[in-house]
Parts: sequence; C-alpha cells; structure tokens
Amino acid sequence: MRYPQIFINHSEMYKVSNEFKEFVDDYQHNIFRYDKVTGFNINNFIEGEVVRVERNGREYYLERKSNSIEQLMFLGASYGYSNDFFSTYGFRKIRGDWWSGYYLDMGNVNKEGNVKLSSGKKPERLIYDLIISLTKKEEIVLDFFMGSGTSIAAALKTQRQFIGLEQLDYIEDLAIERFKNVISGEQTGVSQRCNWEGGGSFVYAELHELNQKFVNRIQAIDSNDELFNLIERIKTEAFLDFQVHIERIANDDEDFLALSLEEKKDVLIQALDANQMYLNYSEIDDASYSIPDDVKAFNRSFYGEDEES
Repeated sequence: MRYPQIFINHSEMYKVSNEFKEFVDDYQHNIFRYDKVTGFNINNFIEGEVVRVERNGREYYLERKSNSIEQLMFLGASYGYSNDFFSTYGFRKIRGDWWSGYYLDMGNVNKEGNVKLSSGKKPERLIYDLIISLTKKEEIVLDFFMGSGTSIAAALKTQRQFIGLEQLDYIEDLAIERFKNVISGEQTGVSQRCNWEGGGSFVYAELHELNQKFVNRIQAIDSNDELFNLIERIKTEAFLDFQVHIERIANDDEDFLALSLEEKKDVLIQALDANQMYLNYSEIDDASYSIPDDVKAFNRSFYGEDEES
C-alpha cells in the first residue's frame, strides 16, 4: 500500500484510508509500534535486541535504540471503543482536554435517570469517567452534595458501593426516585455502556433533628404571635448559642420588637447552637432522646458495631 506524504502516523492513515483501516482491524494484535518508556537502565540492554521484561506485574517488550530504550506496543492494546459521546470503534486516543465532548451530553442530561433538575445536573458519562479512573469495583463512592443523584446512579451502574448526602428537601423527588429507576433498569445515561439491566438496593435514612426542627418551625412562622409562642419552647427545649442572651428576646426587648418579622426570625435562628442541629451518634443511647431500638441497631450496623459494644 502506498500513501501520500501528508500522513504523519498510523492514526491519520486509519482515518482516511478504508484499505488501511480494514488491514489494521484484521491484524491489530500482530502489529506493533514503538513508544517511549522510562525507568530502565540502558546498560542492561543490547542495541537491536528485543527483550521481554516484567515490572510491577506488567509485561514490557523493550528494545535499545542507540541512546534510549523504547517499548514495542501492539496496536490491539490501544484499540477499542472510544470513551466519548460518539463511541466509535478504532484507536482510543489519550484525552488531551478532559472536558472535550461532554458538552454534547448536556443536550440529554435532563432526561437522565428520568428525573429533572433545573440547573446543576451533570452528565452520567462525566461521573462515570471519574469513577472508573479513580476507584475499583466494590469500593465506596461518597457524594456529599447528592443533588439529583448522578454520582450514585453511576456508582451503582459500575458496581461500586455508595453513600450520598443531601440537605435540601428535593431529595425524595429527585435522588430517591432516580435510584428506584436505576434499580428497575432504566436505560438513560451510561446504562448501555455498562450493560446495565437493573438490580441492587439502597437504604434511605434521615438525621435525627435537634435544633433543625426549630429552624424549620421558625421559617414557617407567619405572625409575631406564633414567633413569641415558639420562643417559650425554644427557651426550655433548644440548644442555644452561649453568646446569645435569650431572655433579652423573650422579655420584650425594644430593639428586638422594632425588627420586622423576617429580621426577628433571622435573629432567633442565630440564637440556636449551629453545632447541635442534629443528634450526634455518640448520644444515641441518651434516654432523653427516646431513640427506638431498631434505629439504634441500624446505626450500629452501619458503623460496623455489634449490639454489645
């Protein structure tokens, strides 16, 4: 086969010549190319001689060329389906720009998982790339800001364990519904890439609220009467910030009374100890919180503790 001089390497030839492409497709495991390699002592090799070497569990075929060592790599090792929006079969290129191509996924991202998030939803393929690059099967993927559940969906489809955290109220409408869809075998996102047919399970749990329940009630208040009634409960039941004198608020403080309702609500929320929004695990056996035995058992199993510890 003869080709014009404009071809600078086999990748270029592969793109423009069907004859060359068919030849490479058929003989990819018998064709090799040279590539750079480091970490070997050149004095241990004879020029022109190909040597098979094992290092760190990996096999190399090395050849000394004047003042350097190069490895012989069969084309089949860099051959397969490209990990891009258009998954074509051929030479897999090293990604130069990590974000290249992901913008194409954004056209369908709102359909992924069969749930919609108006802004901030990421393509499953992006998270998939990160997960398979950085973790192994059965390892744990932790997402502190779960949102619509993209990371957890990709983790489930790639056979990873997962923990997801979310503080906003839409968790039941988005993430939980998405997990149900994934387990049922939905075919959006990377499902086809992973040969996903469904399966798996998850456990959904909520934190036991302490001061957070008062924050929720304060935010729902519509009148000053409701506010001052709640203040009486907060005085005896809430955990207060040590820097706040709650009695000044409760005893008709003129400065406090002059505030608007929204400003009063903000002051009252700031009076709560932000470190006591939820019950700490270490306090689970405190009888004053009346935590049911089955809830205690679930928490201990999550942390890998037995009932007697």
